[in-house]
Amino acid sequence: MSDDKRKQFGNRLLNDESKVFEHNSWDRVDWNEEQANQALEQIKKQLDNAGDAVEERYACATSNLADNWDKFYSNHENKFFKDRAWLFTEFKDLDPKENPNQTVLEIGMGNGSNILPLIESSKDMPHYKLFGCDFASKSVEIVAENDLVKSAGDRVHLFQHDISSDESFPIAEGSVDSVILTFVLSALAKEKFEFAIKKISKLLKSGGRIYFRDYGRFDMAQLRFKPQRVVGDNMYTRGDGTLVYFFTDEEVEGIFLAADLEKEQVWVDRRLQVNRAKRLKMYRIWIQSIFKKP
Repeated sequence: MSDDKRKQFGNRLLNDESKVFEHNSWDRVDWNEEQANQALEQIKKQLDNAGDAVEERYACATSNLADNWDKFYSNHENKFFKDRAWLFTEFKDLDPKENPNQTVLEIGMGNGSNILPLIESSKDMPHYKLFGCDFASKSVEIVAENDLVKSAGDRVHLFQHDISSDESFPIAEGSVDSVILTFVLSALAKEKFEFAIKKISKLLKSGGRIYFRDYGRFDMAQLRFKPQRVVGDNMYTRGDGTLVYFFTDEEVEGIFLAADLEKEQVWVDRRLQVNRAKRLKMYRIWIQSIFKKP
C-alpha cells in the first residue's frame, strides 16, 4: 500500500483559515517551519528546566512499568472505554469482512478498545482468531470479564506479557498474520524499542504485517508537559508514573527496518483541535505505519 493510495481517516479539511473556529477539529492539517520552531523552543525550555534528577526519574519509571499500568487500570477500570472506530478505516485488512481467515494479535490491548470491536465484528467467522495481551495483569482481567470474550470460546486467547522482557510469547513463531500495536511502543523504555519490534516480528508469517499507531513529535500532549516530567529527550512520565515517548516518522521507520521488516506506509497524521469558546488552536500528531515481513 503506497502512501498516496491509503484511505485517509477524516475528511474535514481546512481550506479557508477564516473558518477555523466553525468546527471543533480539522483533519490532515499542514505544519509549517514556524510552528515546528515554536514547538522545538518549547521542548528546549522543558529540557533546560528539567533539573538534575532526569536519570533518576527515568530509572524509577522504567523499573515500575507494569505496576504503574496496573494501578492505572485499577483506578479507571473500563470507565474510559472508547471504541476506536478508525481501526477498519485506516487498517482495512484487519476488517473480518475483508479478511476473515487470519490470526490477529493485539499487543497492549488496554481496556479492549481495539480487540472487543474485532471480536464483535468477527463473531460469525470461526477462522478469524484473536490473541490479546498486555503487560498489566489488570488489563487482561478487565477485558476477560467482557461478555464478548466469554462468548467467543477458543477463538480468543488473552494473556499477560511484557514485550520488553526476554520471556517468550505463548504463541508459535511464524503463526500470526497481523499484529496491532497502537500507543504501546511509546510506553516502553527507549532502549527496548528495537528489541520489542524484533521480538514481535518473529511471530509473523511471511507476508504478515504490523499495524502501528503512536504519539508523534510536537503533539500538544508533549508540549504541555512540565519540566519535572522530563525523563529524557522527548520522553516523559505522566502523573501516574507511566512513560510516554513522542516519535518522528524517521525514528519509527528506522526501528522497524532494523527488524528486517519492509515499509508499506509511514504517515504523520496531524489534526487540529480548536476550543471555540477560548479561540485556541491545539495540534494532535500521531505516527501511523504498516510494516510487512518479507
